[in-house]
Amino acid sequence: MGITITSVLTSCILNSLLILVLCIVFRRNSVMYRIGPGCMIVFYVAVILRMFVPLEFPYTYSVGIEDMLTPARRALEQPVAPQAEGFTVWDLMMLVWGVGIVGIVAYKTIVYRRVNRCLSCLSGKTWGEVRDRCRVSIGPVPRMERLKVVYSEQCSSPVLIGHLNPILVLPPVEYEEEQYQYILMHELMHLKNRDIVWKVLIELLCTGFWWNPVFWLLKKELFQLIEMRNDMQMVTRLSGRERIGYMECLKNTAVQLGQRDAFYGVGFSRSDYQSLKRRMELIAGYRKFSRRRQAAAGLWVCALLAVSTMVIFEPYSYDHGEGEAVTEDNTYLVENGESYDVYYDGKYAFTTEDLTPFPGVKIYKTNEEAEAND
Repeated sequence: MGITITSVLTSCILNSLLILVLCIVFRRNSVMYRIGPGCMIVFYVAVILRMFVPLEFPYTYSVGIEDMLTPARRALEQPVAPQAEGFTVWDLMMLVWGVGIVGIVAYKTIVYRRVNRCLSCLSGKTWGEVRDRCRVSIGPVPRMERLKVVYSEQCSSPVLIGHLNPILVLPPVEYEEEQYQYILMHELMHLKNRDIVWKVLIELLCTGFWWNPVFWLLKKELFQLIEMRNDMQMVTRLSGRERIGYMECLKNTAVQLGQRDAFYGVGFSRSDYQSLKRRMELIAGYRKFSRRRQAAAGLWVCALLAVSTMVIFEPYSYDHGEGEAVTEDNTYLVENGESYDVYYDGKYAFTTEDLTPFPGVKIYKTNEEAEAND
């Protein structure tokens, strides 16, 4: 069991394809009505976590791919410069990957602290002052008594920010009493479900693969599913007439919205037509989700994840690039920590951790030992 270049590449390819398949299947209303958005969120997060474990297991089956993978792997294992034999192209890519993650996390942390600092300066109402306007009970909500309601001209739609000391930011709009009640209920439901924590967690997980365009699509889908899960828990507490009023409130709020999601908060609605349409259709066609179908979908996702651990794409032979294959007569390996330096005709070629392509090739502890036995 270990992590190699090919195990990382295989994991990225297979799980990116799995995410695309799930995005296509889960966007179907028929699937949504059967298993529900909450179940979908769990499945997506499971696939993301699998991406962080690109291990090659003892039972993993190697699929040999020579024409495409061999040159690609050889290029990745070449030194960045002649003077830096121990620092390969792959090492450079890993460095850029890590620096990108640190940079994005630092930027978003600065933005969050700046927004939080600005909001703390705004005067507003406490939960006790608006409690009576939320007439429908949604059960006990953690930190509800700490909720602060403020108004900001920079906000185009209601949004809940903060988890320990939550702040509900409203635009300077006079809402009707019924709409105000729906907004309070919706945001309190976010607080009860700890959706801000979920959203930040998803943001961090997707940041880990900032270079993968599939994760930009996935993040948008997950943020929308969080809102749809909230809608489903809302409508179970509303009558038929109230559901219509809630849908009308979503539509009216969407008219004044911007397109972007804030990673540090959860909003009330979105302005893009497709997102609003999906939410409306789910509310209008609400039904209890089948536990049996959720379990069946879970088994399918687990099976697909298991399959992704059973296969790895490997080059099954190396050649020097001039038509002559690597053999035990023209190649030898020298131990380099947990890796091996590959020498072809007495000259350094690249460094690798995988011995599969070198059956029968001699391995030496040092260059001196190799030269003495050459």
